[in-house]
Amino acid sequence: MTPRRILLFLVVLGTWLYSVSCSSNKGQNEFEKESLRTPNGYTHTDTQGKVVNNETDPDDWRIAPMYQGYVYVQSPAYPNPVKASPSVKIELMITGVQAVNGLYLYRRSVDGSYKLLTSQPQSPLPAGLAVLQFNSSQLSDNGTYSGAVGLHRVFVYDENFNIITYGDIKVE
Repeated sequence: MTPRRILLFLVVLGTWLYSVSCSSNKGQNEFEKESLRTPNGYTHTDTQGKVVNNETDPDDWRIAPMYQGYVYVQSPAYPNPVKASPSVKIELMITGVQAVNGLYLYRRSVDGSYKLLTSQPQSPLPAGLAVLQFNSSQLSDNGTYSGAVGLHRVFVYDENFNIITYGDIKVE
């Protein structure tokens, strides 16, 4: 291969890698914007994490572009809606080795600030099941179950505050 062809190959390869990188960032940025929309609906789950009567919210529990193939939702938030059970769980399957650095579950308060509900700060997380569990009263700004009644969006981020997934939880 001549030096000219090698140079041409490297330019083409570099251009292709740059375009793939930009489209991935664009997809991630769009996903982040979508996560900030007002909660609308929820995925109905029982106390074991199974979806009830196929009642899913298509916007809930999608995986961000940068984590597709490395993480998937084993069980969306359950139970949902939350009634008498104070404990809510979300189960994520980590499939990539050293693919995820910590898991941090947040909610947004009325003033727009983020409040940490629970975390698994291990970095990197081992492949396998990761369970995020928290008390439903944490969805309230005043820390009470009655103050949490309503629809809430929760967000799962990595340690660098890159969103992984999000979904809505209804407290009745």
